[in-house]
Amino acid sequence: GYRCNRRFSTEVEVEWLGGYQPLGGVSLDPVTVTSNARVYVLTGRLQPYLLFGAGIMWVSSNEGDTGMAIRAGTGLDFYLTKSLLLNGKLDYVRAFQQISGTDYLTLSAGVGWRF
Repeated sequence: GYRCNRRFSTEVEVEWLGGYQPLGGVSLDPVTVTSNARVYVLTGRLQPYLLFGAGIMWVSSNEGDTGMAIRAGTGLDFYLTKSLLLNGKLDYVRAFQQISGTDYLTLSAGVGWRF
């Protein structure tokens, strides 16, 4: 990602869900690639943000379907030092076109380094 200024950043996110099964469905293994924007509410040591993105999702079903996907979420960056941070976020991914019905929520946590 790239931090454009104190309140805004952009990123590309790639996500693979191995063995994902929508309710009553078969295993799909979707891969989602989105271009996201983060808007930071606070800019101190604790930085909550809103996230919005759009991109494409591939689903490995019998037909190998592809469609558009959007992502919306919220997260929190906690800076331990000026560069080292802990991150947690919750995203909702919505699929459209022939892959509709493969929506999902993602909860993630990580460690980051800001250059």
